Amino acid sequence: MSRFLFLILAFWFCLPKGHLQTDPLLLGQPDNLLRTLANPALAPRKNGIVVQLPAFFSQSWFEGPAWGDFVRRQGGQRVLTIDDAIAEMNDRNRLFQQNDLVLLGVALVKGRTSAGISSRFRLHALGVYPKALPQLIWQGNGQFVGQLVELDHTLDMYSFHELSAWGIVGLGKLTVGARIKWLNGVQALRTQRNALSLLTSDTDYAITIRSDYLLYSAGTFDYRSLQDFTLDLPGATLADLELFTRNAGMGLDLGVAWRGEQWELGASVTDLGGRIRWTRQARAWQSQGDFGYSGVDISAALTGDSVAFGDALDTLRAILHIERMDTTFETALPTRYWFSAHRRINAMMRAGAVLSAVRLDQDTYATLSLQGAVRLGPFVEGGAALNLRKGPQPTTLALSASAKLGPVRASAWVDNPAAIVAPARARFFAARLGLQLELGDSPSGK
Repeated sequence: MSRFLFLILAFWFCLPKGHLQTDPLLLGQPDNLLRTLANPALAPRKNGIVVQLPAFFSQSWFEGPAWGDFVRRQGGQRVLTIDDAIAEMNDRNRLFQQNDLVLLGVALVKGRTSAGISSRFRLHALGVYPKALPQLIWQGNGQFVGQLVELDHTLDMYSFHELSAWGIVGLGKLTVGARIKWLNGVQALRTQRNALSLLTSDTDYAITIRSDYLLYSAGTFDYRSLQDFTLDLPGATLADLELFTRNAGMGLDLGVAWRGEQWELGASVTDLGGRIRWTRQARAWQSQGDFGYSGVDISAALTGDSVAFGDALDTLRAILHIERMDTTFETALPTRYWFSAHRRINAMMRAGAVLSAVRLDQDTYATLSLQGAVRLGPFVEGGAALNLRKGPQPTTLALSASAKLGPVRASAWVDNPAAIVAPARARFFAARLGLQLELGDSPSGK
């Protein structure tokens, strides 16, 4: 079985790497029902009924400036330092936020055969922007005289409720699992076309804007006039939750696992073919063409001292000739891939590795997680993982803990706990908290 672990390591070095968009620590706790979210063939090593109580996961990462670059202390007061933050930006910068709130789940585990249902509320938010965009908005277009400035950017934000049913069938030491998902979209905001450029003439300082831009929204943004607009970005709290909407879709998880006396191997794909069709409050905002202006200071028009948010929207709509249309559109969920190998060293210790990958914005992001866990007593377990990726924080330490009191099991893990101590310099953080109720609790011997 060490060959399988070596294969995971070799595959890791062949993949393009990036920031983590998956949660490899899901697969590191064999008694946790949440691990079926990553591989539906890996049920808890229990017999009986397992009830997943509310569990929350959040992950954030970004490139370019850290939060501490935007706000600094001067003379004993906190002041905005936007110019300093812009100086720290890359030519292109990414921001990512993922929230996952498991509302409730129920599973019946019997030997190597299991079945269950679950309800989740999920948020996905990805933004990609060039350094020139905040430079233009905050500092003005005077610095770009005679230059063609590319302002292409990407927005992909959506939240949805997921209701799923899953099952596992045992074939000797092999288990095969599948989860079918019914998706109900709540909010969305996405760029379909994002070509945008600006040229400031070096002779008469006239501005030419070239645009081929299409933005979709559903339940997030609507603009009717300067005094009549709404902005409600996707969130992932109970206040944002809608269980059933007209924005419907489906998805599928598939997984296989092999369990021996000491080794546990797994491979899975999640959110396979996942799509949501947005029909409720679906809008399209389009700007297409070449537009010329003279005597316009972009920064003053959008962020001047006397400019309100509604004024800025009105200015943008006028400059870009934005047209609003009722429409429908689709969102494709990014497919995630998981490979895992864990070995029980003795009755007290486990070790293993998880390779996870996801494709976002035409890039593949992969993470290798080297994990270990030790029992600290009959009811408490602690663990640690070294997560490897490319990016501003290519290596992070993750810590996990699990405790059982009667039929209730609590679990928690934090990736990059240093961000809690020094949040101003952190560019990555992830954490998960969860509770589950175990009824008829007995080892399955799987």
